Amino acid sequence: MIKKIKDLMSTYREQLLYLIFGGLTTVVDWAVSFLLYHFWGDAIKETVYLIHIANLIAWVAAVAFAYVTNRIWVFRSTRRGFLPILGEIGSFAGSRVLTFLLQEGIFLVFFDILSVNEYLVKLVAAVLVIILNYIFSKLFVFRKNTKKDDASRFTWKNREFYLDGKPFRIYSGSVHYFRSLPEQWPALLQKIKDVGFNTVETYCAWNLHEKHPGEYDFSGRLDLERFLSTAQELGLYAIVRPGPFVCAEWEFGGFPGWLLANPDIRLRTMDPAYTEPLTAYMDQLLPHLVPHLITNGGNVLMVAAENEYGSFGNDHAYMEWCARLLEDRGIDVPIFTADGHRQMFLNGGHAGNRLCCLDFGFHKGITYEYDALDSYMPDAPRMCVEHWVGNFTQWGEPFRKYDGDIVAHEVERHLELDASFNMYMFHGGTNYAFYNGANAFYKDPINPRKVTYFADTTSYDYDAPLTEWGECTPKYFAIQKVMERHLGKNLPRPAPVPVQNIGDVKLTPAGGLFANLDNIGTHHQSNQLYSMEHFGQSLGYILYRKKIEGIIDPKYLVFGKMADRMHVYFNGVYRGTIHRNDEKQYIECADWLTDGGTLDLLVENLGRINFGVEVLLGDRKGILDYVYVHASCRQFLTDWEIWTLPMDSLDKLKSIENEKPNLPTFYRGSFRAPEKKDCFIHPDGFTKGFIVVNGFNLGRYWNIGPQYSLYLPYPILKDENEILVFDEEPVQNPMVRILDHHVLDKMQEDETPDVIV
Repeated sequence: MIKKIKDLMSTYREQLLYLIFGGLTTVVDWAVSFLLYHFWGDAIKETVYLIHIANLIAWVAAVAFAYVTNRIWVFRSTRRGFLPILGEIGSFAGSRVLTFLLQEGIFLVFFDILSVNEYLVKLVAAVLVIILNYIFSKLFVFRKNTKKDDASRFTWKNREFYLDGKPFRIYSGSVHYFRSLPEQWPALLQKIKDVGFNTVETYCAWNLHEKHPGEYDFSGRLDLERFLSTAQELGLYAIVRPGPFVCAEWEFGGFPGWLLANPDIRLRTMDPAYTEPLTAYMDQLLPHLVPHLITNGGNVLMVAAENEYGSFGNDHAYMEWCARLLEDRGIDVPIFTADGHRQMFLNGGHAGNRLCCLDFGFHKGITYEYDALDSYMPDAPRMCVEHWVGNFTQWGEPFRKYDGDIVAHEVERHLELDASFNMYMFHGGTNYAFYNGANAFYKDPINPRKVTYFADTTSYDYDAPLTEWGECTPKYFAIQKVMERHLGKNLPRPAPVPVQNIGDVKLTPAGGLFANLDNIGTHHQSNQLYSMEHFGQSLGYILYRKKIEGIIDPKYLVFGKMADRMHVYFNGVYRGTIHRNDEKQYIECADWLTDGGTLDLLVENLGRINFGVEVLLGDRKGILDYVYVHASCRQFLTDWEIWTLPMDSLDKLKSIENEKPNLPTFYRGSFRAPEKKDCFIHPDGFTKGFIVVNGFNLGRYWNIGPQYSLYLPYPILKDENEILVFDEEPVQNPMVRILDHHVLDKMQEDETPDVIV
């Protein structure tokens, strides 16, 4: 019953809101009249024209209230500019005047002339006025742009895209606005145009735009409108994929971690615990997108519903709901889905008769990939919306390269097939702070449920045509040559990206982690162990502390489910590290637990899984269930102190040392940057942690490789710069080098890495 009511409210949302705000408009009219007569009643009543002025003021206030509420919440008008909005206001006021006159006419005829009951006449007149006002508003004031030459500017049929009635091919490259900085966007987007492409594609990251429930951010590198406007100024069209799921080797595939505070939530389903916050987010995001649709004079050709859902599920009602979520909020350009190039994926991931597009690549050629689409949706134009021209990199695994000549041949093959394509990635960028994703791969041939967890690196270089810092690679120029032949003209050769060598920067201890728990973290008391999401945390570290009495004959300290990597300390002494992949989820403690003391468990979120069935329930972080001591029996440990440490309040860090040496520590230094040029921080001598420059978290480093340096983009730099380094391990010589080259392919045992410059 409740679901039916919600469905009805969703279907007739516009009409219900109109009735609500119509009633409130009358309240505003009465309230303003009451206030005017309350404060200036005697003066008003003495002069006839003041009575008319007072009534006019109340009417104008009511009309203004009605216009604003209807524009923003009911009809969600997207018109911009002084004259269009002025015309809208004039039309709205005019419709109000006409319906007011109609109301007076009804009252005159039925009450004064025909002597019908006064209250019945008022009721009939009010209902007619509300209906007519709604019709006038929808047809003449807040009408959608339905002109054929606008609404059908970009369409598809008969296996073709059409722009302004002419066949059109999309040649696109992926650049994620949130993986670079606004100052870099013009140069990155210009290089898409210079390679011969006409479109840029981007995802949107829910977990950046809404880091905390109900708190939205569309500023700085999250300014989607600025990104799209920059592309349009350069003559590029755009494809936007707002998610909510984006995969993208991004933290939790774009989902905010706070969703997992609900232990029963089911993601990517019709669970209200998921759909309600998603709807609220889309209500905030889409007003930043709708004005940039090609139907509204912008450059956005297509918008995606969900992403690669056919690789996850087959709930067609959910996919239809996702598409309607966009359409009901003003998305009137073609909506598409993106799925793998097999029938199973298309069957599971489609959204009714909306356009199906494909994801494929890294195959060393294009042969059969379009066959499934041709069979499944014969009328659809061939479109590979994710042609993988490189691959992501994981900590502890080699950097994966993909030959540029092969990619150029694949582009040539797209052109031969009259296909449209989007190159993923054209520029990979950086997983700043703790926003790298992770994957769970099936490595056990016997047990299909057993997966191995791999966290992605901070760099999302992807072996793309443009490097992490935007430099053109041989792959870029190989593609450009293909496009020059296809377009029949020479294309510009972009200038190299300037870099600089700053040199060595000495650091000094800036404070111990354990000494600063209350300064940079939030303290909690809990009888039982819970994940970081339970305590309102999404990213970073969490510390669990337990005071233990002396235990007779302890053998093992055993951990239940833990994610992702945990350091164990007892009385300030390091006792071992456990990773979620380890078969051994316990530590021998016979030598040190007998006398009792303080147990500290420092757990890090290395990145939530961003692809696969694991997304359904969510990849929660921290200790999820229990810790027990294995002695003569198994005894669970209860009554814990817990500190959540998202590492986003480091301005409160104090220069206090840990009570014991060799515990996790912060190090601080400063350096001058003679020029505003890119550079790369090499944390030689450090083991694992993260680096912050001028308050901006550049991301993680880890000496297991293959990434051995962190990218420091020029917009972050000032004349005088502060660097803060956190390391989980002891550091003998705290110093970093800031150089003019990046190392992304050195494994721990390598002595002479290939330097990527």
